[in-house]
Amino acid sequence: MKSLYSIPSVIVCCLLCSFSFSVSAKSASGIVKDQKNKPLSYVTVLLLNSKDSSLVKGDYTNDKGEYKFEPVESGSYIISSSTVGFQKYYSAPFSIDDKNTDHKEEIILSSSNKALNEVKIVGKKPMIEVKADKTVFNVEQSINAAGSNALDLLRKSPGVRVDKDDNIEMRGKNNVLVYIDGKPTYMGAKDLAAMLKNMQSSDIESIELISNPSAKYDASGNAGIINIKLKKNKKFGTNGSLNLGAAYGKYFKESAALNLNHRDKQVNVFGNYSFNEGQNFNFQNFDRTQNAQHYDFKSENVNQNSTHNIKAGADYYINSKNVIGVMANLMLNQGDFRSSSKTYINPVGAPTDKVLTATNSIAGNSLNAGINLNYKYEDTAGRSFNIDLDYGNFDAQSKSYQPNTYWNPTETGILSRSVYRNFTPTLITIYTAKADYEQNFLKGKLGLGVKTAYVKTDNDFQFYDVVNNTDTLNLNRSNHFIYIENVNAAYLNYSRSFAEKLSLQLGLRAEQTISKGQLSSAFPANDDTVKRNYLNLFPSAGISYTINSNHSIGITGSRRIDRPNYQDLNPFENKLDELTYEKGNAFLRPQYTNSFDLTHTFKQYFTTSLSYSRVKDMFMQTTDTTEFSRTYVTQKNFASMDIAGVNISFPAPVKKWWMIYFNLNANYNKLQADFEGRKLSNTYYTYTFYADNTFTLPKDFSVNISGWFTGPNYWGGTFKMKPMGSADIGLQKLLLQKKLTAKLSLSDVFKTQRWYAISNFSGLYVNANGNYESRQLRLNLTYRFGSAEVAKRREREAGAEKESGRIKGK
Repeated sequence: MKSLYSIPSVIVCCLLCSFSFSVSAKSASGIVKDQKNKPLSYVTVLLLNSKDSSLVKGDYTNDKGEYKFEPVESGSYIISSSTVGFQKYYSAPFSIDDKNTDHKEEIILSSSNKALNEVKIVGKKPMIEVKADKTVFNVEQSINAAGSNALDLLRKSPGVRVDKDDNIEMRGKNNVLVYIDGKPTYMGAKDLAAMLKNMQSSDIESIELISNPSAKYDASGNAGIINIKLKKNKKFGTNGSLNLGAAYGKYFKESAALNLNHRDKQVNVFGNYSFNEGQNFNFQNFDRTQNAQHYDFKSENVNQNSTHNIKAGADYYINSKNVIGVMANLMLNQGDFRSSSKTYINPVGAPTDKVLTATNSIAGNSLNAGINLNYKYEDTAGRSFNIDLDYGNFDAQSKSYQPNTYWNPTETGILSRSVYRNFTPTLITIYTAKADYEQNFLKGKLGLGVKTAYVKTDNDFQFYDVVNNTDTLNLNRSNHFIYIENVNAAYLNYSRSFAEKLSLQLGLRAEQTISKGQLSSAFPANDDTVKRNYLNLFPSAGISYTINSNHSIGITGSRRIDRPNYQDLNPFENKLDELTYEKGNAFLRPQYTNSFDLTHTFKQYFTTSLSYSRVKDMFMQTTDTTEFSRTYVTQKNFASMDIAGVNISFPAPVKKWWMIYFNLNANYNKLQADFEGRKLSNTYYTYTFYADNTFTLPKDFSVNISGWFTGPNYWGGTFKMKPMGSADIGLQKLLLQKKLTAKLSLSDVFKTQRWYAISNFSGLYVNANGNYESRQLRLNLTYRFGSAEVAKRREREAGAEKESGRIKGK
């Protein structure tokens, strides 16, 4: 066991020793008084970015009316202050830099019955924010986001694409690592998509798109990180919000959410509950030719889901430097999946000689629970120390019933019939611990930390043949797969600004992976047990330079890893129908990606990025053939892929009443693969365009029109996808003194989100298409109540999100 902790043990010593290093930090401080020169205690004071008035730091005054923000990065700021009975105060803009390291601001608050000459600041966040290291989609500012689920929101996010199987890509690259509240999810693609579909927009504050993360983040995710930040109240007193939503596509859907928060200067207690229920429809058609046989497959699927999501927690501020917290979350899902398919079968050029009809009824339920314990220390010298302990549990069970019937060409007589059942319990347990330390060092910021994660996934697949209504366990198709993985990591990160114009960030992360996959079945195979033990280094670097007030440039680079999802390593078969099945691959290797970005920003609005990535041992889902008539879907390591791209973003106000944002992402892709001697080489271009327009109208009305379009691209290495897109429109109205927000929207107005694909490789030709309920009419009502006084926000990032994201079908 010593090898499991060889990396973190070295860094722990550094963590304990490094508290001795400290240099003076930049700060902003002062005192708040009334018009009689009397200090005011417990007054909210905010440090705002002067460009867009976004919140940088928050504080409240002590018994002497004093406040202090430290450390503060170089930049231009505004200080705002407010409390009950007084007018809100805004300072004039000021700068913090190497010459002006300590800004003093004395605040005199005027009573609320007197006029105040103040600077007019637009406090509303833009819907899309383009920052140096990430792009932020502020969900609450989008009318069309109301009533959507998290996966729908990702479809609307700039530079993000969700394919026909709900796999997520960012800037043309797959294997995006999805975080929730700064914690990686340990789920496979199917489970992650299921969870995101059950997460409502009313629970989401923003979505952060990070293409080149620093060494502080886990090294997984070759396309970068998507961080979904859930709502957490930031106000003093007792307050909350109530959200009700309804949607109609082919079927009706409903949702509700309640957020409650109580906060004072020492304790913050919060809780969220959300519920959604409804039926979701999709269809898929596959016209397949294989070995001179033609198969015309058509299916319709309905998924009935009922989901309860609960999150609760508390923070206790021991003093101004120390805070402890606990947070727990629980997601309960009960679903009923029904699939009905028909396949017309005939020799090529001849009439239909038989028809296969199949139905699949899957009743399932899942419980996804987690708890996080957190301690944070932060002092005025710029030192901070953070510890997170996490436990997660994913428990899912599903039972399916699948009759397959072969009919004569007129479907009047039965040729043969096969009936199957299966029972598939899955239990995934996750333990993580991480510690992060930061301090000022050599006129910059030094960060270092350690993390260890232990994950055990237990998959039991029981397959039954049903004959004369009697279930008989089929030992050939049943198995029990246990996978254990231990990842130990340590990182070092340093950042520094030089003469206000130049900033530098350097990082190095080491990750050690020890894993074992064990398959138990009636008939042993060569791939029953697979063990791995490997150590990797992941450097990252970034440099930015401000040429003048109009132009700035930045260069970032990083190396990343993607480990296979747990269920994809299970080498056994899962029958979809008589002719199609899924199969895992115990010998899947991790894929590695080297990425580089060059970014230019013009007038802090117009951002252009050039990027290059090379993926080695890339694994993707692919369709292959076996026996005479069967096909199977599996994951394989392709050889390599090179991606060169350009990304252009432009958020800007056209008029006072018109805000526009557009994003263009274009890529050149070169894929080279070797399927056991069958060569594949694809060179192709892809592009995605996203645009959003928000119009502010009189009497608290606003209109939002948004849309996206993606050009031809490839899926699974061999499927060429046709262009597709979507346009949404929405109307918003503020009521009851702006406490009630009503949003009405229509998605996929022109029903253009249907996908089409063609594959012709190694004797298998497939022409496919499909869609889901992409056009939906949605109504959403949000009512806010309680205190509106903003308090200092505490940012928390627990440690178990990456591991949760590799679970399939959460």
